[in-house]
Amino acid sequence: YYTFGNTLIGFTHGDTEKHDVLPRIMADERPQLWAKSVHRYWHLGHYHKRRATSYVGADTFGATIVEILPSLSGTDAWHAQQGYVKTPKACSAFLYSQNGGQEARLTSTYATEADTVV
Repeated sequence: YYTFGNTLIGFTHGDTEKHDVLPRIMADERPQLWAKSVHRYWHLGHYHKRRATSYVGADTFGATIVEILPSLSGTDAWHAQQGYVKTPKACSAFLYSQNGGQEARLTSTYATEADTVV
């Protein structure tokens, strides 16, 4: 967990926890930080693709955003067997303000010669 201003950010690989319970896990594991935060985010990487979902709890807790991040990693044998061979390689960086939560996202993609269309 990391705090910046009134923002609480959780990081996990993302392969074992159910994504819809991550907000509760955050509140249970860091109750003092949860109570002080206004903006809450989870960053996950297991799926090697970008996907974002918002889970809204009780109105008093606001929204917790659970976001799956892209990956720059190459295709290994397991991923090739599963058919995950054309997932774009990319990385994301985030800009947070002290009081406003996530303000900006920077995403960079990496193309190989195999990805180039002639």
